[in-house]
Amino acid sequence: MPGAPEGHRGRGQGGPAYGVTRWRGFFAPATIPAELSAKIAADIQSVLAAPETRDKLQAAGASLFVDSQANFKRYFAGEIEKWRGVVKKANLKLE
Repeated sequence: MPGAPEGHRGRGQGGPAYGVTRWRGFFAPATIPAELSAKIAADIQSVLAAPETRDKLQAAGASLFVDSQANFKRYFAGEIEKWRGVVKKANLKLE
């Protein structure tokens, strides 16, 4: 995502290098009405754009970037696919 903070490149347990970025997002049920979803997204973006919010988050060490719902959905789907591949390649099992 444009403006996203750089992630760490790691090598886990002798395996291949991979990119790791900590991020946060806001989620709602898939059945939420589109109008309500758009309103919530606009409100969140408004709060995140406020200088006092940005200052507090940056003081806490957060790198803030705000993007559209559509771009976040694509980013999130890409993260799922990336980590699905890591889990499969490492043959990780849920216990």
